[in-house]
Amino acid sequence: MENQIAFFGFFIFLAFILYAVLPRYRNPFFGYKTPFALQNDDTAKEANTCFARTFLITQLIGFILFFALSYTHYKIENYFVITGIFILPAGIITVIMTETHLKKTFDENGKRKKPNNK
Repeated sequence: MENQIAFFGFFIFLAFILYAVLPRYRNPFFGYKTPFALQNDDTAKEANTCFARTFLITQLIGFILFFALSYTHYKIENYFVITGIFILPAGIITVIMTETHLKKTFDENGKRKKPNNK
């Protein structure tokens, strides 16, 4: 179980680093990279901010659920599989939520949508 704690710790540390050291502009090395996110610096910054925040939250939730499951009365044979069950969906959910946020915030050309004044 110690290896799984280190595994989760690595992903939480990575999420915290992404959140703390957000790229301020598009770059080829670091940050969230999809064609929509890389349209301009504004979309890149918004995508990195949303991705880092969501990734950190989903990893923390996965870590809590992992511990809740590991301390139940069920005998868990393979902690690595259980760890993967929490980390992989968290990554997928993070990407989906980031892309959804970008589509709500920007039009297809990467310009911010104007808020509806009703």
